[in-house]
Amino acid sequence: MLDIYICEDNPEHHKKIEKCVSDYILMEGLEARVALSTGDPEKIIAGVKENPTTGLYLLDVDLNAELNGITLAEQIRKYDPRGYIIFITVRADDMQLTFKYKVEALDYIVKGDFGATERRLRECIANAYEKYTSKADRGKFVFKIADNRVIALDYDKILFFETVKTSPRKISVYSEDSRYEFYAKLDDVGASLGAGFMRCHRSYIVNLKNIGAVNLKTNVVRMKDGSFCYMSVRSAKALVAALKDINA
Repeated sequence: MLDIYICEDNPEHHKKIEKCVSDYILMEGLEARVALSTGDPEKIIAGVKENPTTGLYLLDVDLNAELNGITLAEQIRKYDPRGYIIFITVRADDMQLTFKYKVEALDYIVKGDFGATERRLRECIANAYEKYTSKADRGKFVFKIADNRVIALDYDKILFFETVKTSPRKISVYSEDSRYEFYAKLDDVGASLGAGFMRCHRSYIVNLKNIGAVNLKTNVVRMKDGSFCYMSVRSAKALVAALKDINA
């Protein structure tokens, strides 16, 4: 699910942009939603902190607030380093500010006739959605840990996910060189992962590409780095079949 954030302080433009985005999502049947639509940049920052995932941000550059669209984007990048940022501005010269603040933008929309603006909005949403759903661009698993840092791990380096035994609401993720804990449900984590991952136990999701060996007698799944997790008896057959497919 691609979360879309809109920040536009002009009530008329705000209403039109929100309607355009909602209509396009419905018309195209996209796995996307308007997560937050506001004229207050502080609410956008708060929303991103609460939901640290890859999002699409439609930001008006000229906001009647302490933060403008450019400096808002700079704050968003702290929590969503891979998000898709699209600036909406009345002045093409504003594009130069993104270089000053080192904010990478997916695109720019210069306000004018709203018919033209609407077409550009749809093009930008389609572009961001294509990138979001492509395997190449979703090469990182992004999550927030206890100190509010946002971590982005390469999928290829992840070994497995494990439910923390002392806290069912917590998940441990093990990679080749690190281990982190974050709050989530294993079901939700599994739903966000690609075909290369498999739920092999009620407490584990494993990266098939990083499995070194499977012991059908002990139900131990040994990873290529020597670490291990467990599989259930019921999932053993499916896991072996999946390994054969991925290594074919």
